[in-house]
Amino acid sequence: MDIRKLVRSEIKNACIVVHGGEIFEAMENHGNNVIDFSANISPLGISKGALNCIYNSIKSKENISRYPNINSSEVIKSIIDFFDSGITKENIIFGNGSVELIRLFCFVFLSKGDRVLIPVPTFGEYEFSSKISGAQCDFIYLLSENDFKLNIDEIINSTTKKTKAIFLCNPNNPTGKLIPRPELIKLLDFAKQKKILVFVDEAFIDFTCSPSKSAVYSITEYENLFVLRSLTKMYGLAGLRIGFGIGSPEIIRYMKNASIPWNVNYLAQKALIGALEDKKHVIKTKETILNEKVYIFKKLHELSDASLKVFETDCNFLLIDISKYGINSILFKKKMLEKGILIRDCSSFRGLDNRYVRIAIKNRSENRKMLSAFKEVIKEVIKEVGRS
Repeated sequence: MDIRKLVRSEIKNACIVVHGGEIFEAMENHGNNVIDFSANISPLGISKGALNCIYNSIKSKENISRYPNINSSEVIKSIIDFFDSGITKENIIFGNGSVELIRLFCFVFLSKGDRVLIPVPTFGEYEFSSKISGAQCDFIYLLSENDFKLNIDEIINSTTKKTKAIFLCNPNNPTGKLIPRPELIKLLDFAKQKKILVFVDEAFIDFTCSPSKSAVYSITEYENLFVLRSLTKMYGLAGLRIGFGIGSPEIIRYMKNASIPWNVNYLAQKALIGALEDKKHVIKTKETILNEKVYIFKKLHELSDASLKVFETDCNFLLIDISKYGINSILFKKKMLEKGILIRDCSSFRGLDNRYVRIAIKNRSENRKMLSAFKEVIKEVIKEVGRS
């Protein structure tokens, strides 16, 4: 039997998205002391509030043997209280991580013949999920000479009668750029008028100086808006897999119709409650990121003699152009890993190439080790170029 002939064409031709965070594979090959700068997670690690809730839930044992209640009033209330924006339980949906909700959104709203608009470079799951749902993707290529800033007018002018959805990552991964709120509102107004869905991924917005710029605060005004939120980045819950989305009651109702039952486990739900109550974790994380961002910028500038292009960022990671050293990102990642530092090679991002790497901002001790490795690799590269 030729199984390939039985597979949907969209799946048959799909290319799996490359992600950062390959820490376990890296440790298998390079030892347990590898530091992961490829995944953009709070340098404080897991939120203590989340950890306490997990610990107490395991200790009590009472609900571990039961199916989880995905409509738990306690969990929903924690989100409503966190935003205090007029949303209700009808505006909220949970997912086993953010990616599940990206897939679900595309499965529910996209089909063959639809077109979506995606500014790139950005998170690859929007393209992947759109394509396996049958939709075609139109791309707006952000330019390095413009610091990868998004032009809302260009997005508006790039829509067609077939455009069904626009995907935005705000702030954007891997460029770190936050869309100014007036610009976002301008796009939402246009999309509402043209009956185009707008998907806004806010996985990194908690790291910005103004999380109040969240599109969540516009949900009640735009029935075409869906906002994705993550617990992975700020609260260090990557291993538990929980995310949530906020949208109009109609969007949420149809997504729930197609969602997987019991998709978010009991401990993950408890962790969400503890995380959203942990204000100290957020404050301390943002203070650390702000200080370390300045430190890393300064040190990279010093060690590279301004030969590195380090892009300004609104969140907890840096995009770096290493091309002036005549080394590609694949080899640079390999050399850094040999020194115990795992970074993100950005050549897999549509709209980037092998000139770019991305590094997370971590604590001072870890950042020093990363900078030391960075310096050593640059010296090696300069020496090798000199020999040739």
